[in-house]
Amino acid sequence: MTPSHALAILFLINVANYVARSIIGALLPLVQSEFHASDLLGGMLGSALMWTYMISAPVFGHLADRRPRTRIIALGTAIWSLGASACALASGLWSL
Repeated sequence: MTPSHALAILFLINVANYVARSIIGALLPLVQSEFHASDLLGGMLGSALMWTYMISAPVFGHLADRRPRTRIIALGTAIWSLGASACALASGLWSL
């Protein structure tokens, strides 16, 4: 893999990550409407997403300093993809 290809892949992963983090704000009214959630529960959903990022970022950063970064990036992307896919199957607010 050339450095240009690696950079393109990392760029796309980063864009998908930022979109996923940002989209909750835009879609929150629709999510609240779909699941009949109060503003409090909607706020808790957004907070849960940010808390997950805040907790996992240092963990993955620590791992990336001690293990091969390509494997850590692949693991993080796989976990993120599984989580995003599981959200598509959510039947209620608490399962998000």
